[in-house]
Amino acid sequence: MVPAPNVSVVSGPFPSQTVQWVDDNLTISIVSLFFCCLLGIFAVLKSSEAKDAQQRGDYNTAVTSARKAKKLAVSAIVIGIILAVVGFVGGVVVRLALYASLQNDDDYD
Repeated sequence: MVPAPNVSVVSGPFPSQTVQWVDDNLTISIVSLFFCCLLGIFAVLKSSEAKDAQQRGDYNTAVTSARKAKKLAVSAIVIGIILAVVGFVGGVVVRLALYASLQNDDDYD
């Protein structure tokens, strides 16, 4: 018997049973902490919830929590990138405005 992908055969005192493996998205959740820490924290919590649900055999809750964790993590990364770009562009605009105002002050001397 060859198990299908993402399926583990668990043996023990009980008869062999099939357990489906769920990706808890913990890695991307941890990475999202560096982009937007608030959403990243919620993503890590949902990833942990998915892992706990999988360990107790609650496949539906594990899948639901893993999907929410991934959505939160991706949202955190996107928001972090957008804020970084807006901050960079805003910084450049402010510096150019300051430089232009200094140039105009020199003309009136």
